[in-house]
Amino acid sequence: MIESIYLPLFSSIILAAGHSQRMGFPKSLLRWDNEHTFIEHICQVYRSAGCSRLILVVHPQVHQAVANLIQKCSLMGHYLIRNDRPDLGRYYSLLLGFSCVLKDQPCFISNTDNPFVTPNLIRQLLPPASFRGWISPINENRSGHPVLLSYEVIKELMQRGYKPGMSLQQALTDFENQKIEVDDPSIHININTKEDYQRYFDSQQ
Repeated sequence: MIESIYLPLFSSIILAAGHSQRMGFPKSLLRWDNEHTFIEHICQVYRSAGCSRLILVVHPQVHQAVANLIQKCSLMGHYLIRNDRPDLGRYYSLLLGFSCVLKDQPCFISNTDNPFVTPNLIRQLLPPASFRGWISPINENRSGHPVLLSYEVIKELMQRGYKPGMSLQQALTDFENQKIEVDDPSIHININTKEDYQRYFDSQQ
């Protein structure tokens, strides 16, 4: 007899609305390999892990480019949101994305400067149906990306609305956090500068 495994439905928000000032080039459009950009790769990873809805919040300067990439790879079930106020910060982008999360589904938060997420990591972080807080992966006693928010947390944050200077980390202090140990040090890697990109990708090109 084969035992069924519960895998909850989930949404994912991919944030690509930053100015990429340190990189000097939109991080979402950096090459993951010869065929895919960072944002294409991240979308494909979430889709292969069973994501129900992909929500991309992007900077106005890359909106059309990302729309073209999505059309090219025939990405279904997505929402593309243009953030016309990137100056308001990452938390504002998240609130824009929250409005499109499917009801009662937990939602991952991914940044395009951390493109190393894998289907296996995503599945390790999926919560039991009764979970009402938020989940972060941990490796060598350090938390990393992506984080997963329950729908209850998302609903509460939407009700509270935007506050200037607010970060997601600050907003989540009122909610239960479950840390899940993972054997994946890449949860700590961020590609923020040309030097970062060269360190991890130039040898692959």
